[in-house]
Amino acid sequence: MKKLKRTPVLLYLLALIIISACSPEREVPAYLADLDEAFRADPRGTNLEWFQKAKYGMFIHYGLYSL
Repeated sequence: MKKLKRTPVLLYLLALIIISACSPEREVPAYLADLDEAFRADPRGTNLEWFQKAKYGMFIHYGLYSL
């Protein structure tokens, strides 16, 4: 009896997952608004280009406290 009650819920969840996964097109992130056309052609390359232009870096310092 419990199995029959769970079936509609599972089907509903499965339908929601499928619908959400079928988005027609990726949206352009806000930080790439000026590179809209380039992002649609090559999202990964455009992100890399923005990252290099932003000159973002990480400073990692290992000291005695990290041991």
